[in-house]
Amino acid sequence: MNEIEQSPSAGENQLPAIMTDRPPTELRDWVSGALIGIVLCWPFLLPSLLPIHWWMLLPLAAVAGYLRWQPGHPLSPAVYPLLGLAGVIALFVLVAALGLPLDDYGRNKAVQFMLLAGFAFLTAFRQQPLTEPFARGMRYSLLISLAVCLVLILVKRNLFLQFEEVGFIEVREELSTTGMPLSLALAACCLIAASFAPLRLFASSLALLGVAVLEVLVRGRFDAIVLVMLAVALMLAPPWRHLFWRLALFSLLGGALLFAYVEIAPRLGESYQYLEQLRRGEAGGRLPLYRAAWQGFLAHPFGQGIGAFQRDNPVPQYPHNILLEVAYELGILGLVCMIALYLLVIRRAWQLWASPPHRMLGVVLLIVFLQPLKAGDIATFAFQWVLLFMLVVAIPISAHWPLAGGRIRQ
Repeated sequence: MNEIEQSPSAGENQLPAIMTDRPPTELRDWVSGALIGIVLCWPFLLPSLLPIHWWMLLPLAAVAGYLRWQPGHPLSPAVYPLLGLAGVIALFVLVAALGLPLDDYGRNKAVQFMLLAGFAFLTAFRQQPLTEPFARGMRYSLLISLAVCLVLILVKRNLFLQFEEVGFIEVREELSTTGMPLSLALAACCLIAASFAPLRLFASSLALLGVAVLEVLVRGRFDAIVLVMLAVALMLAPPWRHLFWRLALFSLLGGALLFAYVEIAPRLGESYQYLEQLRRGEAGGRLPLYRAAWQGFLAHPFGQGIGAFQRDNPVPQYPHNILLEVAYELGILGLVCMIALYLLVIRRAWQLWASPPHRMLGVVLLIVFLQPLKAGDIATFAFQWVLLFMLVVAIPISAHWPLAGGRIRQ
């Protein structure tokens, strides 16, 4: 129930005031959500199609934040781990300035994180509660982003199909080999059903499975696995309403999944071989990096400075896992802040998952925070994960858009 339904005796003059304010507020929220969907996906897509730079799209985020800015809104305690992480990084930068200077990689990494994370923080600072028009606007823009992804895949298909012959460096010069799979996974979230209806859940799962196949084609193997797990979760994970029909439809989904893995995936070349490595437990060659990062943390639990992993591992530069990277370079203080962030993300994602109208926001949040666990350093996707953390975790759900089951909104 919303607040109007809960307070029928509040006075007849209260309803017209709310109804009068609602249309312009809904429009602003819809536009803001649409812009947020654009800035999450398009920086990794449009530069591959048009002569623009990714940073040219960031001002759209500032517009989105301004549309929902609420002066005087109290600061959520959820932002404290984020501010703590920024403080730890600033401390290590200060120590480096007083002692051994940072190398070029470490300095660029620190500057990039502070700029991207700081801009995202200011963009989403003091926002109004999340509303259904905001989520609806984001869903529409993600649908458009999915269409842009399909166009890009079609235009660049020869690069993906002949990846080994073209060469990794040449492909990276034409498109973002890490960011594009993330954009495709985020755009696919628009396909998630906003109800418990079994047929809608099945259609969503089947569509996600199709996008997962495209992820394998564009070397988004990790994102493909995430989407497959999401497709299965839509049919089997709680809340368990209409469980009998969901189980029956899942058998069909399982058949489609088996067909895709046996008949389609082997035709996708090198990306399929990576899936086979994961099946054998090899983690795509990342296990040595994970071990090196963990052992370095145990040897120096208070950190070795920003960019320190690159000193001992100059080729990969970072361990391809943000938690291990932070542990190695920023020590126990930075690791505690990152773990706190992830715990808050998991808690919020579960709340949103249990309420189908809000589920898409929870999945978008989860996908963005899963990506740094396998690709990029702490600054690579800093704008995306800080922005979504501020918008989805540090902002309450509007009383006019209650979570299913009356779950807490904070």
